[in-house]
Amino acid sequence: ADGGSEGNTGGTMAGTQGARAGHLFVSFNNATAADSVRLLEKFARELLKKRAEGAMGGKADQGTKDAFDGFMRNIPNLTALAEKAAAAAGLDFTPSPEETLDDAKRRFVSPRVKLVTFEDDDLDQNDELEVNLRKRFEFLVAGDAPVARAVL
Repeated sequence: ADGGSEGNTGGTMAGTQGARAGHLFVSFNNATAADSVRLLEKFARELLKKRAEGAMGGKADQGTKDAFDGFMRNIPNLTALAEKAAAAAGLDFTPSPEETLDDAKRRFVSPRVKLVTFEDDDLDQNDELEVNLRKRFEFLVAGDAPVARAVL
């Protein structure tokens, strides 16, 4: 899969042709496929828990509750299986996370950058991206890098 979880991040990091006002990175993450599987596990857990609470309304029989609890206990096994399957099939993002950040430091071109971070985002890597972009802008401009942050 090209571009990782940000879409075509590699192309974005390499710069684009034509004039742009700037770039906006919302909750940038440079996660591996395994990291994405773990995020999906966390999301699935919360979604299933809320859905079960709503469906059961506290009135489910013990057999239904036991079945749900058993399924929830097996989610880590499903996650491990998905991670192994992704690795065995060679499913990971290109460029690699390291290559993407290196591109940010060496090749990224933009007049301005805005990084948006969400408070409870376990995969957000705007800190790493910002460090690399600032290194890039040190070579391109005199003075402060045109990189701004917003936390939502």
